[in-house]
Amino acid sequence: MSPIQSNLRRLRDRLSPLPEHGDGQLSASSTPQRCPTQEGTLTSGPSYQLTINPVYTPLTSAQKPPWSAQQTMNSNDTKSDPDPSEFASLFRDALDEFSKRTEIDLATNPLTRQFMTCDSIDKVMVILENQVQKFNEFRHGGIKMQLIRKLHPLVTVILTLSRSEILLEGLEAAFGPSVAVVAALGVLLEAAKGVSASYDALSELLDCITSFLVRLEVFTRMQLSPAMRAILVKTLVHVISVLSLAIEQVKQGRLVAYFKRLLGNKDVEKALHELERLTVEQAQMTGVESLELIYNLVNSLSVTMKNGQVPTGPIRESLDRLGACLSGMRQDIDELKLPNADDNILQQHRDWLSPPDPSRYYNVAIKLYHKSTGRWLIESEPMQRWKRMGSLLWIHGKPGSGKTVMCSAIIEDLARLCIVQLKSVLIYFYCDYADSTTQSVRGLLSHLVLCIPTRTRSDVCTEILSHLYSKNDNGGQQPSDDELEECLQEMLEQTADYSVYIVIDAVDECPSSGIPSMRTRMLELITRITGWQIKNVRICLTSRPEPDVRDVLDRLSPLTITLHEGSGQAQDIATYVRSVMESDPGFRLWNGEDKALAMQELSEKANGMFRWVYCQLDMLRGCQRANIRQVLRNLPRTLDETYQRMLKDLDTENWKYTHRLFQCLVVYSRPLRINELAEVVAIDFKSLAAPGVKADWRRKQ
Repeated sequence: MSPIQSNLRRLRDRLSPLPEHGDGQLSASSTPQRCPTQEGTLTSGPSYQLTINPVYTPLTSAQKPPWSAQQTMNSNDTKSDPDPSEFASLFRDALDEFSKRTEIDLATNPLTRQFMTCDSIDKVMVILENQVQKFNEFRHGGIKMQLIRKLHPLVTVILTLSRSEILLEGLEAAFGPSVAVVAALGVLLEAAKGVSASYDALSELLDCITSFLVRLEVFTRMQLSPAMRAILVKTLVHVISVLSLAIEQVKQGRLVAYFKRLLGNKDVEKALHELERLTVEQAQMTGVESLELIYNLVNSLSVTMKNGQVPTGPIRESLDRLGACLSGMRQDIDELKLPNADDNILQQHRDWLSPPDPSRYYNVAIKLYHKSTGRWLIESEPMQRWKRMGSLLWIHGKPGSGKTVMCSAIIEDLARLCIVQLKSVLIYFYCDYADSTTQSVRGLLSHLVLCIPTRTRSDVCTEILSHLYSKNDNGGQQPSDDELEECLQEMLEQTADYSVYIVIDAVDECPSSGIPSMRTRMLELITRITGWQIKNVRICLTSRPEPDVRDVLDRLSPLTITLHEGSGQAQDIATYVRSVMESDPGFRLWNGEDKALAMQELSEKANGMFRWVYCQLDMLRGCQRANIRQVLRNLPRTLDETYQRMLKDLDTENWKYTHRLFQCLVVYSRPLRINELAEVVAIDFKSLAAPGVKADWRRKQ
């Protein structure tokens, strides 16, 4: 809950009673409850009394506060309010869809009847825990405790929503959407209990749903417009629909694939981003509402004092309470202004540190990623363990095994996870042998200390960086690497409530020469970060299995994945070859037998190297049909041999230009652009007194 919403709640609690409801209310007690589990207890928060078949009692004019800001904000609203009967119709449609997909009548299901007898969250959780305990043993039972922990906040917020009139008006069914969602959860658990392959997907699905619903709890104590009530009802109705789809997929053994499609769907991602935007707008609207409430309250008190209707003592007490609230509101208003100020400060820090931009490497690599590949890696047991609790994951493979492309696929997967998983931050970095700024500890540290305050929106982290800035003559001088490292450690400790995912690609591309070498310094930094033992920080590295890299990382006991040895990698290569052969215009004239032979030869001889396959396909595109089988029988065995053949196949007349370009590439400190290389070819080194550019040698762009 934002500070604005918290202060607004305190203001309303202190200065006006909450509206009374009818018989169907969910009341909160102030005593925290304990939720028993197999491996301990969980604090359940407030206990809620749940009565099914609620009856909505609208507010009377006497109950509505005279200073209702909602009335003020809606007074100019010319749009017609939604028909309350639409709520009931939407709910009935969702129940019908649930029945068709699952062959289960949710209204009469025995689990639903059990939930309808519950009068507290703890009793609801006992029923759900019984369903979880029926699950097959999986990863030593840890998944059971994990699911229970995820279910508890989800059930709490769902049942909290049922206490408000926002979900009751216009609903005539025997039970409301909130209870239906809980019942659907129970049915889903019952369906999934014997399908251990679905457990991880089920856990992620619960995270996704919770990330939606937890944001709605702040509305349960506000008077909302019919339009906003409609949105909330529709949200729960859609949750019922999502759960019915999940149950259907579990029964068909396809929940994992279903959840992949759910997170990979661009419309879903767009909706999640839109939800983030609306959350910010709601915070700002709450601030406006708070000011309206304060204005009307002060006005009412002023009139009362002038008329002398009540003693001044109670009024002074009210003003004291209001003063305390105003102090909080002033802070809230300042916070509303902070994002722009923070953005300016962070941009100032970015200009000062000038870190390398890893997004350009990501954008190039992700274009090479074939969407039907890499799932074996993302869904592997080491990767799933690292996401949940691991501190260090090392993914290694021989040259050409596709480490950078796979790294980008992991980044894409984590980006989706951070959308649905609350308080999650992703930071990635690419080391590149051709760019010295990406090979240094300084480049990585600068990028990390800028990303953390930007992604978390943490005022504390921004202040930490601002202190470093002021300490260095307000940006007049650069900080030392030690200062940046201290800054990073302090930031990570201050964001302990976030899951921080750090992905670093191609550590082996840092130079190994020098004392100490850049690679040694990079590995030492990673060792120190893991040594801080900050549990919320998860680091993923990719590299070749170089001896010095292996020696350092083995001592850190990382989770490991070997790309070129995985059976999933071989299958991915076969899938990639088949896709290219069937879709690339260069192979359109090949007959079926030649295509089948090419797929077999390339898949069997790839030895885990995507780059090798890519080079062979590029060469085969220009192959004469009469030579296809001979070429396939004489494929180069290694990536180095492939490169040697490419150089030998260059036209003899172009050798001098090739040699000149290689000379330039070796001595330049940064990668050369295509137009710069073209300019090199246009230089005449012989006929002039001194080397110079000949305009007529330039190639037309």
